[in-house]
Amino acid sequence: MDTPFETGIHSTNSYQYMRAVAEVWSGRWWWAIALPVVTCFALGMALNIAFVFMAFIIAFLIVPVVIMFLYFYHAITPEARMAILNKRLRISPDSGIDVIYEPLGDDAPAPETEHVPWSDVTAIEYRDRDVMMHLSGSRYRFMLLPYEALGDTDRRRLFATLTGYPHHVTAYGSGLNNDMTKK
Repeated sequence: MDTPFETGIHSTNSYQYMRAVAEVWSGRWWWAIALPVVTCFALGMALNIAFVFMAFIIAFLIVPVVIMFLYFYHAITPEARMAILNKRLRISPDSGIDVIYEPLGDDAPAPETEHVPWSDVTAIEYRDRDVMMHLSGSRYRFMLLPYEALGDTDRRRLFATLTGYPHHVTAYGSGLNNDMTKK
């Protein structure tokens, strides 16, 4: 039975999107930043104080430049466009997710609707303020759906059921009202 579920109009601001990208990136690569800094501090304590200054240079000059490059690398992706434009999602249990964009202005038409089949959705993560739907491909390809766009607790429960992930309903975040499974 194909009964679509439609969310409210929503968007993700660039800060929220880049924060989610940073969480995913740092979850995998935190050691690449920490290792040189910790190594230089250890060498500074054991051998020469100049290594401590090198640790500060790495931490306060080099790491911010790397973060800036990461920001620009991920800010110009199609996923970033999908995140920041006003849209609503039509979720169908059989066919997948349709991303329906709102018009950009009076003179500009809405971008074309995108379809995400269920085979592209690899995981759904319920976080504190939103639902992160991981998509196949890059590790940084995901959609963020704020809880406000889902509506009340009954609609959130319906969303969890339609997406096939009801066992995660009480796993994360206060946005799900952790009593959702209780009647």
